[in-house]
Formats: sequence, structure tokens, C-alpha cells
Amino acid sequence: MKHQTMEGAAYTQFCSIFNLEPEWLGKAFKDKDGRSYTVTGLNIRSRKFPVLTTEGVKFSADYFRGIMTGDPKLFERLQKERHEKKLRQARKDYKANCIFYGLEKSWLDKTFVDRGTTYRIDGVRVGARRLNVLCRKENNDATFFHPDYVAKLIREQYPEKKKAA
Repeated sequence: MKHQTMEGAAYTQFCSIFNLEPEWLGKAFKDKDGRSYTVTGLNIRSRKFPVLTTEGVKFSADYFRGIMTGDPKLFERLQKERHEKKLRQARKDYKANCIFYGLEKSWLDKTFVDRGTTYRIDGVRVGARRLNVLCRKENNDATFFHPDYVAKLIREQYPEKKKAA
């Protein structure tokens, strides 16, 4: 009987959770740069790089699945989809959470200029540590700013009109 490591047993038991095939355990594969690795198991506590190899290199499950299925662009597509989903969520979260960041509800979709580049406020990332405000450049690329900096720029570029007494 062949001795199986804890990581190997974890692979056998939990591979379906990561959308991996059981027969890939012990298989050799090459990464995009042509280096060879052999799968030895799973570290189920690692969300980012659970796939373990004899060479000591760890891989993400999506990247490994893409290599094994012959779809090396799978990882990139999945990462892009996750990123776009987070950006859509940031837009949804703006109205309910902007007040916590010193922003006003009316500022959603408002533009401001920073160092010669025009940005549009597109949302807030609730879980981000510092750069919570999602902004888009004119070419629709996402950029993130600190909320205090955005509030300062908006107030400078759109001074409130004084009300007549």
C-alpha cells in the first residue's frame, strides 16, 4: 500500500470544492514558462494558492485547472470576471455607504481633475483599507483614491454657491 501524505489525502477528499479532478493528483504538468511540476496535494486552508507540488511551488486552483484542461487563459478570465463583479458591487454600495467616507450621495458620477486627468466617481469599496473610492478615467480604466482626497478635490473644484441672506 502506498503511503499518502495529509496534503494528498486532502486533495483526494476536497478537490471537487476547488473544481479539480481527482486523477490530477501525482500528475506532472508544465507552467506557461515551460517549467515542470508534479502535484502532491492541497492545502485547504490556503484560498489563493492551495495546489501543492513536489518542487515546493504553490499554484492557484484556477490556474492549475486551466493548465490541466488546456485552457491557459482560464485564470485570467476568471480574475477579470471577479474584478468586474467587485467594481459593480462598489457602485451599488456607494449610496448606502458614502456618508461613512465623508462623501455625498450627489457625487456619484461627478467628475474631478487630478494632475491633469479627469476622473468620474463610480463607487466605494467597503472592505478596502485606504483607497476606498472607485473612480474611472476617461478611457474607463478603474483607479482608486482615498476618500478624504476625493472630497477635498470635489470641494475645491465645485465650491458651494453662497446663499443670499
